[in-house]
Amino acid sequence: MKDPTDDTVVTLLPLHEVERRVGFRRTTIRKLRLAGEFPDPIQIGPRMVRWRSDVIDAWIDDLSARAGSTTERA
Repeated sequence: MKDPTDDTVVTLLPLHEVERRVGFRRTTIRKLRLAGEFPDPIQIGPRMVRWRSDVIDAWIDDLSARAGSTTERA
């Protein structure tokens, strides 16, 4: 159930916007997806996929947290 105090707007992002947000090109995104290290898109048409913005943002936050914990140990 959605938290009524959460005012986060979720949008569906096309690949070019995902590329811009994460800083990776489609080839790297595809490799990461196949390795289970990147969120899968939502199929919204026969030839159309989109990623939920909140899922991409959470992936970025998780990646940042893992990178931060790695540099703290060094």
